[in-house]
Amino acid sequence: MNTIEPTITDYDIQQITNLLRSGNLGFGNNVKKFETKFSKYSNKKFNIGLNSASAAAYCLYAYLSEQYGQCDIYTPSLGFTSVSWAANKNGHQVHFVDVDRDLLFDFASYKKMRAPHTNTNRKTVLMPVLYGGVSNVPNFSKQVTDEIVVVDSAHCIEPSICSDYIFFSFHPFKPLAMSCGGLLGTDDYRAEDYILKYRNFGRQAVDDTYDIVSGGFNFYMNNLNATLGLSQLKTCFKNIETRKKNLSHLKENIPLDIGYFTHHDDKSSYYLGTLILNKGRSRELRKKLRDNKCNASFHYPLLHQSQFYNTGTSLRKIEELSDSVINLPIHQNLTMRELDKIIEVING
Repeated sequence: MNTIEPTITDYDIQQITNLLRSGNLGFGNNVKKFETKFSKYSNKKFNIGLNSASAAAYCLYAYLSEQYGQCDIYTPSLGFTSVSWAANKNGHQVHFVDVDRDLLFDFASYKKMRAPHTNTNRKTVLMPVLYGGVSNVPNFSKQVTDEIVVVDSAHCIEPSICSDYIFFSFHPFKPLAMSCGGLLGTDDYRAEDYILKYRNFGRQAVDDTYDIVSGGFNFYMNNLNATLGLSQLKTCFKNIETRKKNLSHLKENIPLDIGYFTHHDDKSSYYLGTLILNKGRSRELRKKLRDNKCNASFHYPLLHQSQFYNTGTSLRKIEELSDSVINLPIHQNLTMRELDKIIEVING
């Protein structure tokens, strides 16, 4: 099937060509332009361009460690490893929670897991994952009390969830694509000051040289990726609309007795078209689709059961669903014929 390709205009191609000819590929003016324009979607005062969502998480958890010491981080087991590892590596205690029927953060599971830790002096951080591209977790803000909220919005461009910190991914297969890139959004000016230094080796300019004022890494977004991002700030939403229509076509033609599709809200980026099979056997169906050149997938291996984390805890809902989850292709380059082939293979 067709590979996923971002849609850019001839004008944008010319802008990228001009940048390549200029040789200004490191940190440059387009980074600031991208950060400023993306504030419309993050709804945050400060937007810090980084080279990945993983880098954004690492910077943030370094900052939270410096501000509060060790924190308790609660996040779904169904998520990408790098952000949990970033918390773990910066000295925080990561607790994996269960998911609801739409594979989103389950508050009942969280409250049960938090109960033994309520008498500690550690700060509590909730890190929901906007799985599949949804913009919010239903009733999430109503249930937050004294917790810090860090949102993993790697799948969603235009989140509506309330948060203290939120990070984004612009991986090549994401709805807004760069060769690599990420961004952290916040209204916390202290975090902005910390991460602006941290993303650039802890350097601070002094006349024609610089001083090292903090720790840090090569985590900044470069000018080339910022230019790629700027080129898609309009077209990516056209692609999202196409993905939405593709998912609707699958829903209309795959019978309900097979299973149900996870819910997408009005501002979803439709990153994944997730089908939950009633009788499991996701592995068999994924193989059947692959054999017919229809590439489906399973995201993600459950972190709490992985060799690295292996917490020994049991999360009933996601463990029961683990062989029922299948992510069907819905990207914007699919033809109607290819979508119908997916439907034929599943219904067959």
